[in-house]
This record gives sequence, structure tokens and C-alpha cells, in this order.
Amino acid sequence: MPENYDLEIENSTKNNILKNADIFDFRGLPIEEHFEGLYKFCRENLDINSEKENISPNIFLYTNSFEINAKAGFVNGQNVILINLGLMKNCLSNYSENKKLNEFVENKFPDLIKKLDNPMSYLAFQLTTQFTYYHELAHLFQFCKKKNEIELQERKTDDKYDLVKHKLEINADTYASIAIATHLQQYIDKIFGNEIDQKTATATIKILGACLLNYVINFSDKAEIYINNYSHPHPFLRLLNIILNISNHIESMPNLREKNITLNGSEIFKSILEFYQELEDNGIFPTKFSDLVYKTEAFYNEILKYMNEILNFDSTDYEDAMEVWNKHII
Repeated sequence: MPENYDLEIENSTKNNILKNADIFDFRGLPIEEHFEGLYKFCRENLDINSEKENISPNIFLYTNSFEINAKAGFVNGQNVILINLGLMKNCLSNYSENKKLNEFVENKFPDLIKKLDNPMSYLAFQLTTQFTYYHELAHLFQFCKKKNEIELQERKTDDKYDLVKHKLEINADTYASIAIATHLQQYIDKIFGNEIDQKTATATIKILGACLLNYVINFSDKAEIYINNYSHPHPFLRLLNIILNISNHIESMPNLREKNITLNGSEIFKSILEFYQELEDNGIFPTKFSDLVYKTEAFYNEILKYMNEILNFDSTDYEDAMEVWNKHII
């Protein structure tokens, strides 16, 4: 495996993607296991998708930047995904190394936690980092039409509103949501099998959904909800789209349908927000996101109008990432 990352670095240098000093080499460090695990997952998935779609040649690297960010682009003839050290360290701190998170969910959901093969904090780390990868992969699919110098960052880079960028971000979130939901389906079936019930299914999604909410919050400095503003959608709107897609996708699991387990997207969304407030109140996540949730009713009609417009992905310059997903599923 290590020689693969050497090849990524070599290709980056040869194609003037990043200077060697800007590349983070995780090997031999205490955090190697987490970085290597994600790298291996992403590299294998990139190779699989490269055989299906026009995203070759491609490069996956970690950067030395401490900014909580990631980006994808088509640069110097290369399809590139870059994940910053800052984003990885944030996920390690908030999830994998968050003892308070583990203790809280163990006390609140003891029967559920006993059945898991890994601590919930580690599962949250996997969920958020793999979500990032799938989001960036979706951008590579979107760029297939243009194949000119272009890149999109996870974190907003300016305050200028751009409808196309909003559509691209929501479309990438939708792709990542379905990919993650598929993994969750497989994991739930593997761990719980025929013992799955309504309480277990909803609790699992609620906990991981709250962690995903915390993750998405990191990509905006704007506390107040906005609609048609700034370069990236507000985290609340992103989360609404993400959770509805995840819950609707998981609801289609044959194993759940056979046991009459139903997952209502809007109810799960509400339960995630309520659980997130518990996590904030108990100091697990030191954010104040819950304060603005109560203000959303005033934006209800605007949010519906916005989401209908954004989800109607009709760009002539970019591919619809969900068309790529559906092409290989059907």
C-alpha cells in the first residue's frame, strides 16, 4: 500500500498539482492508521469508478493545510481530490478521539452499543470522512463535460451567490448521501441481521446523523439561515437534503420492510436535530446550531422553493452526479 501513495506524490509533482512541501505524508506517524485506512478506501473506489467513468488519470492526496477543507478539480489534465490535514484532524478530534461522545451514547443507548463492532465515535469518523470523499468524487463526475481548469472547495471561498455552485454542492451531497446510505444499509444488515427493530434502526441513524450534522456545520461561518446567498448552501439546507436522502434510501432495505420498520425522513430529521441539541447541552459538541433551528419556520416556504429549484439539476455545462449513480445501479 505505501508505494501507492508514493505514486500519488510522484504524479502530483510531475503534473504540477502540489509542491512536495504542501503534501502531507502520514506514514510513520501515530495517526497513520486512520489516514491509511481512508486512503486505501478512496484509492480502491477511485480505481473502480475510473473503469466506469471518464475520471482518469486521477490523484488522491492529503495536504498540509490546517484549514478544515477539501476540494476536487480538473487541473493540468488530472482529476484531483485533495483532503486537508485540518479536516482530518477535526474529524479525529470530534469523533474518533471524542471520549465524551462515546460515553454519552453508551449511557443513552446501552443495548445498541453492545451490538456494535466498533465504538460509535469511530463509526462517525468513517462516516464523515467517507462522505467527504464521495462528495468530492461527485464533483469529478460533474466536471466530465467541461474538462477545463476547474475546482470546487468544500468550504465557501467567497460571499458571492452563485446558483450553479449551489446546485453542484447539493447534487454532490445527494450523491454522497446515497453512497453513505448504501454503506449504512450493509452495516446495519451485517451487525443486526434479523434482530433489527424500529428502535435500533432509528437510533443508529439518529446518532450518526447528528455527527454528520456537526461535520457539515464546519463548512460555514454563517449562523443565521440564508437561502439565495453566498457561494455555498447553508448547513441546515444541506443537512435537510442529506438526511432525507439517507433515510429514504435505507427505508427501501428489504430486511426493514419485511419487519414493518418504517423510516420517515421528516421525523428522522426532527429527531436528529433534537438529539443534536442534547449533544450541545451536554458539551459533546461546543456549537450553537440548535439556537437557529427554531427560526426555520419563518423560512419554510422559502426553503421549499429553494430546494425545488436546486434539486432540479439542469445544467448544460456539468454532468448530474446522480445520473452517474443511477446508470451503474439500474
